[in-house]
Amino acid sequence: MRTAIFLLLLMLVSCVTPASGPTDPASVRPLLPGTWVCKMGGHGIDAYMEKTFHPNGNAEGFIDLRKGSGTVALLAPRIPFRSRWKFDADGYLVTYDVRCEVEGIFEKGFTSRDRILRASSERIDFIEVDLGTRATFRKKTGPGPAPTSWSM
Repeated sequence: MRTAIFLLLLMLVSCVTPASGPTDPASVRPLLPGTWVCKMGGHGIDAYMEKTFHPNGNAEGFIDLRKGSGTVALLAPRIPFRSRWKFDADGYLVTYDVRCEVEGIFEKGFTSRDRILRASSERIDFIEVDLGTRATFRKKTGPGPAPTSWSM
């Protein structure tokens, strides 16, 4: 369970490859609105997240977790969340005021700070400052649903 919670935290704050591109808040802010997806795995758990950033600083989404491999896997119930986002004085993308329907996933007052490494209208590469975790969000293309039977 602890591994699943850690993976959830990583998915919320981050989801890489360092490269050049705009990284300042003024350049990144207009790129954020919309739905972004992130896939990652580790310790036998695969995770898929969709997060929609709104221009007003609100965000919402969900996380799907799967444990197992081959023909035998357990898909956990979807974990919906809501949060707020902003850029701080240091230029970090801050996620805060995280609310989740599943108790114990995010501790009260949870906050993350992401340093943008590169941003475009299709991809955002970043590193979560406190954990040192690198990740990538990709813009969701098309109205298709998230994996339900699992297609990662």
